[in-house]
Amino acid sequence: MKKVKILKLDVQKNGIDQYEKQSIEISRNGLITHLLYPFAVMGTLKKYEFQVEREETENFLDSFDFENWKNVDAKSYDSFSFNLSIKFDDDSYLKKEGYINLSMPEEYVNFDEKILDLVMFIEKPWLFTK
Repeated sequence: MKKVKILKLDVQKNGIDQYEKQSIEISRNGLITHLLYPFAVMGTLKKYEFQVEREETENFLDSFDFENWKNVDAKSYDSFSFNLSIKFDDDSYLKKEGYINLSMPEEYVNFDEKILDLVMFIEKPWLFTK
């Protein structure tokens, strides 16, 4: 079975807010990066880096079968949209995208719960359940 090498979750706020986009990148080696992209006139990007035990990120990434995640088709333009990009150890890619809504599939909710157990974020990240 192929392993996730790098996972990147981009969440975009539709409409004007303090931040227009946030990204979380999780690398198999234990490095987790949280990027906040402010509205264009607000200044520069914020970047937080966290280092956790390699085994913890490996267990986190291996606990999901991303290829079987359900698609999220509901569109709500006044909400948040997401792009999930996954690079596997065989250099293949998987992408999932959609709009975050109140009835996200269970695997997305589980992802949020597990990532919040994995990382003590400095600023609350935008996730699948906001």
